[in-house]
Amino acid sequence: MVNALFNQVVTFRHRELAEVTRAIQAAERRLERQPDAAARALLDAARRLAYGPPLAENDALLANPGWQTRVDVAAIARREAEWARRSRDNYASALTLARQASGLAER
Repeated sequence: MVNALFNQVVTFRHRELAEVTRAIQAAERRLERQPDAAARALLDAARRLAYGPPLAENDALLANPGWQTRVDVAAIARREAEWARRSRDNYASALTLARQASGLAER
């Protein structure tokens, strides 16, 4: 399960993750030169979206140690698709927030 999650969040989305990481780091550098509370809040939100797991803590599928049946396999496939969608959406939102933070820090 961990491998499947890693693949959906990192392996298959490496370009998006790298892009959002570069944007977050650029905004960090700007904030070091010119601190701004609003930009810091946006950057913190971007970081949570980009680096947080795309699943709920109470996900029942994660508590199931044995995935043997077709129903289990189908549930895992649906969950992987959900993780992929959430990762894509989170990275896009994080990139937008990081760019907004960077813009505020430039003022």
